[in-house]
Amino acid sequence: MGDFFEDLGKRITETAAQETTITKTEEVVETQKIKSQIRVEERNKERDLQHLGKLVYDRFQKGEVIDTVFVELCEAVAQHEDAVQSYLKELAQLKGMELCKNCKGELESDMAYCPKCGTKVEEEIHFDTEEAEETTADEGVDDSAMQTVEETETVSEEEV
Repeated sequence: MGDFFEDLGKRITETAAQETTITKTEEVVETQKIKSQIRVEERNKERDLQHLGKLVYDRFQKGEVIDTVFVELCEAVAQHEDAVQSYLKELAQLKGMELCKNCKGELESDMAYCPKCGTKVEEEIHFDTEEAEETTADEGVDDSAMQTVEETETVSEEEV
């Protein structure tokens, strides 16, 4: 009977280990998908920038006035940059991190300064929305506690 429970315990442990491995594998696959999307957007942006540069240079060589002809390509470049930033933010969130407001480098919750650019991390950044809600709830409790203390002091003064 002891062997049965021992075997059962081993099987449960093996199953839990397999589930952990599956979860880690899914995280790695998702990370690689996002990184792949970032590379695609960066390549597209570089292609559009090269095309834009060639057009500007060709116009410059012909002596033509350079004006708003390039708005469409500039907008495409901006869209690629926005997509890259979106993917970087998603990747950081997947890792449980935030991005620096200045250089978009990854920040851990305990960092006071960005390790990439040195910018001071704003205290407004909340890495966990539950923490922010708990802080707000705690502040409400403190306020009501302060009101109770003030009311008690007022009553005590009136009695004297």
